[in-house]
Amino acid sequence: MEWIKPIVDYGTPVVITAIVCFAMILIIKQIKRWSDIKLKKIANESNHQVVQQHHDTMKTRLKITPEVKSVLRELLLQTHASRAFVFEFHNGTNNFGGLPFVYMSNTYEVLGQTATSQMAARQKMPFTLYDSLITKILNEEVVTVDTRNRVGDFDSLVYKTIEKRGTTVLICTKLIDEHKRIIGFLGVDFCGDFDKTIFKNDAGALKTLEKIVYREAQALSTLLYVKISRDEKSLKEV
Repeated sequence: MEWIKPIVDYGTPVVITAIVCFAMILIIKQIKRWSDIKLKKIANESNHQVVQQHHDTMKTRLKITPEVKSVLRELLLQTHASRAFVFEFHNGTNNFGGLPFVYMSNTYEVLGQTATSQMAARQKMPFTLYDSLITKILNEEVVTVDTRNRVGDFDSLVYKTIEKRGTTVLICTKLIDEHKRIIGFLGVDFCGDFDKTIFKNDAGALKTLEKIVYREAQALSTLLYVKISRDEKSLKEV
């Protein structure tokens, strides 16, 4: 029976080691299983949050739309313009050097009796396409493009573009959000012979119209891009 002693002496540690290794394998598997469940839960919660944010954004845009159109209709009534519209700036992809492209799209439009819709054709336009116009919008309170008096403030593409859509005089001004960022611009088009409009006997007609457009742009920025943004934040905090 002397052969039993070596088995007992060496076999016991082997068995203990095997049991410990087996236990560790079970623990590792359990940890991995718990980790997989946790990661899946986090992924689901993250996906749900993204979906919820998307729904909130959609709701915000739908909430904004009637108010924006109401402001544009009021602007048409005050100015007797042919078309009132909003352009918003948005991001595009990057070039190879990492510089982002910026686009602008016509997101709202209200028409008078003498204008046709241009909104469908004015989507995702490169920010740099009308750089002479955009530069002035960014730097000045109100910008007016008058095809009757080309003083060289804008390049020929700007004049050709607005003439193509039947516009004689374009007046626009920037829109600013709650962070004081320029997010787009508000504009009005006067189509046909501007001198035959209701302002034909007013020598200061353009100045009057510029003041009206500027005032409505401030109201639009405050009531919509600022107020509604704050409302959305309040809802998320509840």
